[in-house]
Amino acid sequence: MKNKALGSSFDDFLTEEGLADEVESGAIKKIIAYQLQETIKKERLSKTALAARLMKFNPVLINRENLTFCGITFPDLETLNKTAKTIGSNMFEGFELTSKSVEIIRDYVMDKITIPELIHIAKEKL
Repeated sequence: MKNKALGSSFDDFLTEEGLADEVESGAIKKIIAYQLQETIKKERLSKTALAARLMKFNPVLINRENLTFCGITFPDLETLNKTAKTIGSNMFEGFELTSKSVEIIRDYVMDKITIPELIHIAKEKL
């Protein structure tokens, strides 16, 4: 007997239960926490030194009229805002905002890549 999946996808289930945004946010935070731990290990930082570095972010310009963020074009204002919010709420020392990182988060927000693909990309960047 073949093993066939029954029902809808896990993403559909999370959406139906109203949990998709919460799970997505939690997954992104875990990825960032992992990257933060790796930065602490790699640079042998104390928590105090890390905290001091966290206050050194440069402002990021977002052009909502042209729907661009770091040179990356967005299909609509909702996607631009959701991507900016995701990045802004999860920034930490060691995270360098680049056009490529904005593009990756945008693609995740637009469901062009999955969480496993996002994790794979994040691990490759370390």
